[in-house]
Amino acid sequence: MWGGSGVQHTVTPLCVYELSEAVPFLLSLTCLISVFKLNYVIYF
Repeated sequence: MWGGSGVQHTVTPLCVYELSEAVPFLLSLTCLISVFKLNYVIYF
């Protein structure tokens, strides 16, 4: 049981770190997509 709790403590901050890294990426991606759509509407 001790090993399981140790794994839990290692995995959770890693997942939180991954999420905090992924969020700005997703935000910038959606921003790029919306800008691209806007340009598409303007040009066509």
